[in-house]
Amino acid sequence: MNTKTLQIIDANINRITEGLRVVEEIARFVIKDTALTKQIKTERHKIRKLNKRIKTLEYRDTSKDLGKNKDFDTYSYKNILELTNRNFKRAQEGCRVIEEFTKLLDTHLSSDIKAIRFKIYDIEKTMNIKLSKYLPAKNKTDFSLYVILDKKYIKNNNLSSLTTIITDLCKNGATVIQLREKSTETKYFLEDALLVREITRKFNIPFIVNDRLDIALAVNADGVHLGETDIPIQYAKKLFPGKIIGISSNTVEKAKNAEKAGADYLGVGCLFPSKTVSKPITSLNTLSKIKSAVHIPVLGIGGITLNNISKVLYTKADGICVAGDLFTSSNIKKRTQEFKSKIIAPKKK
Repeated sequence: MNTKTLQIIDANINRITEGLRVVEEIARFVIKDTALTKQIKTERHKIRKLNKRIKTLEYRDTSKDLGKNKDFDTYSYKNILELTNRNFKRAQEGCRVIEEFTKLLDTHLSSDIKAIRFKIYDIEKTMNIKLSKYLPAKNKTDFSLYVILDKKYIKNNNLSSLTTIITDLCKNGATVIQLREKSTETKYFLEDALLVREITRKFNIPFIVNDRLDIALAVNADGVHLGETDIPIQYAKKLFPGKIIGISSNTVEKAKNAEKAGADYLGVGCLFPSKTVSKPITSLNTLSKIKSAVHIPVLGIGGITLNNISKVLYTKADGICVAGDLFTSSNIKKRTQEFKSKIIAPKKK
């Protein structure tokens, strides 16, 4: 047998059992679920027995293992769920490695590892559901109908009219409201932001400011949404601690980097042609891939209408961002209700 192959298998046996032991402790002491703890323990023991089954221990050589470097594989976690999912991924990836390399030795063994990997996927799903109640409030935000309030779409956009519109949004299904004013002078942007903050607070609706961290800070918004050319997320988090930080993303790589940097949700698009973007820059397939690649909420954005919303919801996105189709409607109140109904319908099935 190839020594290097056995060393790889041995290293991944350790990787899997260590990852599973972490989540086992979370199941035992955080969730306090005896049955779930036993399930994880069972899979961990199956992996540990591989050392005896193919005798990898004698080939272990930690003196040359790059993994012992203090800067190798270091992470920080935002919450218990992120810690849990990181260790599940560690175990799942380790299973896949062993699954592939044991094909060089024993195809039956490879099939056994595959079964364990899929069992870990199922346990991960259960753990995610059970851990949701332990997350900070911002991680429980309902992003399903994320409304982007942009005055350029609104014909009569004086403060009195805006008050009515924002109130109607809050009463009829908007779960988050973002204020986006790309060309408004700071003085008037602040004036509008204060109004949105006042109304959303009454209805307990999260209020996000687009781009402008200074405005978000001034009105004590619930969060800020940043684009690629805005202040880097690590600085935003220092200046705006404990708040929701959203990031625009259009590739899987960017999405993963944003999550790693500490983003609380992702806006992925533009998915369809809109008044500001003539051609979509992100496909629905990419949206679906990003949703599968990260553990934070993923929202579809760009040209979403009542006619194409079902395509976005099919990707299992955590929410949709709407602007133009909503505010160019002759009846914003009714259109908000229609969007909400479209979102709720798939959940009832």
